[in-house]
Amino acid sequence: MNKTSDEVKMELLRTGSNLERDQVLKSLYREHYRVISIFVKKNKGTADDAADIFQDAIFIFYEKVRFKKLELSCSIGTYLYSVCRYLWLNRLRSRKEVADIDDQGTISIPPETLSILDTSERNQTLAKLVEHLGKGCKRVLYYFYFDRLKMAEIAIRMGLSSEQAAKNKKADCIKRLKKMILKSSVLKEILK
Repeated sequence: MNKTSDEVKMELLRTGSNLERDQVLKSLYREHYRVISIFVKKNKGTADDAADIFQDAIFIFYEKVRFKKLELSCSIGTYLYSVCRYLWLNRLRSRKEVADIDDQGTISIPPETLSILDTSERNQTLAKLVEHLGKGCKRVLYYFYFDRLKMAEIAIRMGLSSEQAAKNKKADCIKRLKKMILKSSVLKEILK
């Protein structure tokens, strides 16, 4: 049985090398970003809004595929469009704006996906904070939370002297992240 292009992409996201996963994610951007950008701009958004929404949708899609929590009954493009549409409508609602958007080309999104979408603002805020922690913290946290690597493997990948050094690095990064959050009442509210 021949696999479809979408099935191959999803399989590579699950089991492929870092290079293969990067290539799939880049192809998703090439194939689908333009449609999302047009949609957001036509509905009271900017180019930056479109980039943020699409990045959130790609992150959600990647996480669902990576951890085998997604069975698609449509194309990847339709799924991404539906997630972006949902995210954009939520953002407009939070701004107290109304958009006149038709429902053509969308699918209904399962409730378990909606819980991820509801945390999108939290995830985006946390990602921005992690960027401010620096490259080392970003790497250790990414390896631990997204790639789900063991501390010994993280130590090897980061060139650290031991598993304990990786644990210490992660603990220091988490401590610095918490400090940043506690200093800002706005961040505390968003991340609670």
